[in-house]
Amino acid sequence: MVRHYKLKNDKGLGLVFVMDRLVKAQEVGCLYVVFFDVDSRKVLRSERLCEKAGGFGFRNYWFRPVKGAVDHLPPIYRQVKAGIQPAKPKP
Repeated sequence: MVRHYKLKNDKGLGLVFVMDRLVKAQEVGCLYVVFFDVDSRKVLRSERLCEKAGGFGFRNYWFRPVKGAVDHLPPIYRQVKAGIQPAKPKP
């Protein structure tokens, strides 16, 4: 998917959010946070985050999961820049 993006820059680190699901009954929104190398378009890290929805109005209600995901970005960004892969979950 990121391979087909038309970008102004040809170097650096790219970031995109891909919405996965919005579940009103569970009051949750899930999305993928995807970091990629702009030059090669190689995905460096993709992590699924689920956050609680809430707020007044349609936009604010479903924006809250995005805002929650943004709060998780600094440690993920540092790991991507350092080349650290996330720990594999134990079965």
